[in-house]
Amino acid sequence: MKYRGTILIKQLGRIPMPPSKPLVSAASLFVLKSIYDTTPEPLEKFEIDEKRNQYDASRILSRLTSKSKPEGVDYVLYVMGEDLFVGKFNFVFGVALPSFKIALLSTYRLGMNAGWKLYEERIFKEAAHEIGHLMGLEHCYNSNCIMSFANSVLDVDRKLPILCSDCMRKIGLI
Repeated sequence: MKYRGTILIKQLGRIPMPPSKPLVSAASLFVLKSIYDTTPEPLEKFEIDEKRNQYDASRILSRLTSKSKPEGVDYVLYVMGEDLFVGKFNFVFGVALPSFKIALLSTYRLGMNAGWKLYEERIFKEAAHEIGHLMGLEHCYNSNCIMSFANSVLDVDRKLPILCSDCMRKIGLI
């Protein structure tokens, strides 16, 4: 199989990584080879907003963009268990910086009111969503597409675990 690149899936923070299967499957959706690393990259004190008791994605990404990727790695998806926000949003499931080829995924809210199977499905969908941004995709207006914007876990649950044909076409998968 000819991969379209390699993605490092890396733990961020002290909360253990979720199961590898949905994360690796999300990378496979984009024909990326994945490296799964549970060695934690620490979160820094300045990255948390004490008033909100949430981590600021902008602060985290600012620090992580200065880190060099390991040899042979094209993209990095950092996975954290803490609550995450950016800008005006109350929370986000994830954020990507395509120009730096790095993204964050927070699993904090994905387990809410979910059994194990639903939790894994949500992780898959949101990891795939952030990887899609790394691959150059923007939010999709098709509410069934993995690339549609999710404002709640209900929105995540409504998405299908696939890219729509328009998004697949945009990144050359069809």
